[in-house]
Amino acid sequence: MELCVLISKELDGTYVAVSPSFPECVSKGMSAKEALDVHRLNIRPHLAVAGDYMPDSLDFHIVENTSAPALPKS
Repeated sequence: MELCVLISKELDGTYVAVSPSFPECVSKGMSAKEALDVHRLNIRPHLAVAGDYMPDSLDFHIVENTSAPALPKS
């Protein structure tokens, strides 16, 4: 299974990963790789709730954007 993942660098230097298909699942890390690794773990429960097939492997189509924050700051 392949999901699109958007990775953005925040103003504080951390990275955020989010899949447009599951916008409520937002993962953060100190690097783009860490954010992606965390997202790989975090997305599985969302797939299960959606009733999607739980694959042994989960591949991401990665789109990086380091010019703007992924989420507005509170």
